[in-house]
Amino acid sequence: MSAWETTIGAERKNVHLAGLSEDEFVRIRERRDATLPAPLLLLPSIQTNIRAGKLPPAEANGVSYIKIPVKLAG
Repeated sequence: MSAWETTIGAERKNVHLAGLSEDEFVRIRERRDATLPAPLLLLPSIQTNIRAGKLPPAEANGVSYIKIPVKLAG
């Protein structure tokens, strides 16, 4: 079995799922997720996904760029 494959039995043993109701699972995930930073590739993936997997249009030099917004304090 590959790393991305699983079985129903393995998922039933998953500590994030085992014996939890949907409400309990959501509560646990929201609490945990609130402590995590945004995923490293979140902004590049959004820019690619909204274009249905295509990179942004190429600039004048023929290169496509993922543009990351920068917010300066003050």
